[in-house]
Amino acid sequence: MKKLLSHFLAAGAMAAFTVLTTQGTAAAAPWPQDCSDWQSGNSWYALCSAGTGHYKATVLCAPLHGGDLVYREPLVWASIYKTSGVSCPSHTWPTSGGILSKDD
Repeated sequence: MKKLLSHFLAAGAMAAFTVLTTQGTAAAAPWPQDCSDWQSGNSWYALCSAGTGHYKATVLCAPLHGGDLVYREPLVWASIYKTSGVSCPSHTWPTSGGILSKDD
């Protein structure tokens, strides 16, 4: 019984090794990856450096003198390694932002 168990364990280890060593050759993910976003002044920016697909920065802006929040996003989708940026309208300030993405 011990010998049979050791054969199963060895077979399992070989299968795991095969999966781990072949994962590096897989195709790129069909969506943007390794993304970051940040605020600079009155604007919000996004950048993705892996995968495929498209993305854009989004921002939620608060009026300086109160009122409803304003959502903004650029019209154009950015591709991998291209910075996407969007600004708040005048008399507003960014409260939060993020990244909107779509796969190819």
